[in-house]
Amino acid sequence: MNMLDIRTIMIIFVLCTIVCSVIMAFLWRDNRCRFQGIGFWLVDFIMHVGATMIISLRGIVPDSISIALGNPLSLGGTMILYLGLERFTGKRSPQMHNALLFLTFVCIHLYFLFADNNLQARNINFSVFLIIVCIQCVWLMLRRVESSMRPLTSGVGYVFAAYGVFSIARIITDSMHTSSDDFFRSSSLDALILLMYLLLFIILTFSLYQMVNRRLFAELNVYSEEKDRLAKNLNERVKELTCLHDISRTIESLYTAPLKILIDGIMRVIPSAFQHPDQICVRISLNEDVYHTDNFKEPCVIQKQDILPYGRREGLIEIGFLNNTAEYVSLPEASRLIAIISERIARIIERKRVEGRLIVLNRLYRDLLSGGSLKEKAQRITDTLNEVLGADFTRIWVIRE
Repeated sequence: MNMLDIRTIMIIFVLCTIVCSVIMAFLWRDNRCRFQGIGFWLVDFIMHVGATMIISLRGIVPDSISIALGNPLSLGGTMILYLGLERFTGKRSPQMHNALLFLTFVCIHLYFLFADNNLQARNINFSVFLIIVCIQCVWLMLRRVESSMRPLTSGVGYVFAAYGVFSIARIITDSMHTSSDDFFRSSSLDALILLMYLLLFIILTFSLYQMVNRRLFAELNVYSEEKDRLAKNLNERVKELTCLHDISRTIESLYTAPLKILIDGIMRVIPSAFQHPDQICVRISLNEDVYHTDNFKEPCVIQKQDILPYGRREGLIEIGFLNNTAEYVSLPEASRLIAIISERIARIIERKRVEGRLIVLNRLYRDLLSGGSLKEKAQRITDTLNEVLGADFTRIWVIRE
């Protein structure tokens, strides 16, 4: 006597597929705009509901319709699930071979229904083609996906591997034992395998649900890390802008002071632009004058920028990082900041020199108006030109006609 009633198992199967389909519908509703492919999963689950219902209704609906539609709906749904998994993982591929496989399965299935009514052959046919689809799913979830994604997809891959193992077991049992052509009078072993399929279907549902949730958490972590990175970068940019603002205020407050005091003030503001000011040391070389912070030493990591007033190299600004970290070495923003500061210093030098020359020329103008002999005025002019132009000597010829 068969202690496992096939019809009861099928009713339970129908109820479980309906519940799993509802779960999948909620999963699709909540994530259809985030991930591709979940709609294909929902179609697969609906097709399995239809397949189990039409098989369970055998005897109420004509057997030819129940048999002809049941297994093809189940296998076709699994193939659609595979399409959805490809889209979910971003690994789409041509599906002509699966279309041909499905047509081949249907032809064989219908042959063993109408030409040679053989339940055992239909079960073996279904198991063989299910194994082929499961192998594709296992290969996709365990090998084809990116290595970073495999921790998310491996659970689903193992479920399909289990499907394949039980399908092989079903082929072996059907080959070794002759069963009745009445599906609801199948052996206890067939009923047990059917229960295992039901259990795997439930496990697959929750594996898919878990895979989506894990991907959501993974992307949430990525977004959180990106947000932290952007916040950190924003904070650094604010510090750089604050540094430039402080340099501008230093220039305004010390502009009338000698150039040495102005450069020294700028130098002491620069470390505040970096994440760890206490790990920053600065040295500014300007011709023969050298300015540096108290903690300056020859560090392992230095970024340099020439000071180019009038396009000529007259100095060098060096930013040293006392803590030798790759974070500082690869920071392009630091190079841009140093370039801006060096250009600002170059413009200050140019303006100071122009203002100095104007003062000298104004003094010469007043001296020339104050009187004196031609020789004295010529001497004042040559001395002034030497000072303004930085020349070694200036010669004036006076031509009298």
